[in-house]
Amino acid sequence: MKKKIGILFLFIFIISAFLFFFLYFQKEEKEEEYVFSVNGVVVSEREFENYRREVARDYLLNEEELTLEEQKEKAIEKGVRLKLAEEYLKENGVFPSEEEIKKEINKLALLRPGAENAEEFFQILEMQGFLQEEVKRDTAILLGYKKLAEKIKKEVEVREEEIEERYVWHEENIEEGEKMPVFEDVRGELEEEIKEVFAWQFIYEELNEKREKAEVVVF
Repeated sequence: MKKKIGILFLFIFIISAFLFFFLYFQKEEKEEEYVFSVNGVVVSEREFENYRREVARDYLLNEEELTLEEQKEKAIEKGVRLKLAEEYLKENGVFPSEEEIKKEINKLALLRPGAENAEEFFQILEMQGFLQEEVKRDTAILLGYKKLAEKIKKEVEVREEEIEERYVWHEENIEEGEKMPVFEDVRGELEEEIKEVFAWQFIYEELNEKREKAEVVVF
């Protein structure tokens, strides 16, 4: 009889413990607060705080200090534009994979004085106030823009007169003492330059249009 009672109490204890942890984690999940949403995508308080910290740091680097309210206002705008950028790149099928991001960071690490690999690269940036999460996010977006620009350039047709006008522009703005190359020698470079400018201008305008149409809700 005592054995049965002991088993019963053990069973009740296990069930009680399970219910306690279940309700505790449910409560934790419900208590997570969101600051704003962009086209239905919510931004948590933790993510928002990272944006605010980045904004404050960037302004301090330019020797300008913001009030807390200014930091929050600019943090929301930064978060909105980052979420829209991610949405835009995914819509165009050019958001980079984890492997692509990793390779790009490895390339950047080799260009950074004092860094021989990605780990050292992150350590240097963290000492300057840049978190790994931020670096990976910004690398992904910039890489996505580059991929999209290449995609756009393939569809751009450049007229001969546009190339000639570009040559004249360079000729008029050449540094004193420098000699302008012969048109035929730089024709290909000029055509590529026109495509590059068009692609990035196109991306810039599309992103601005998305920002104008975005549905932003601040909670």
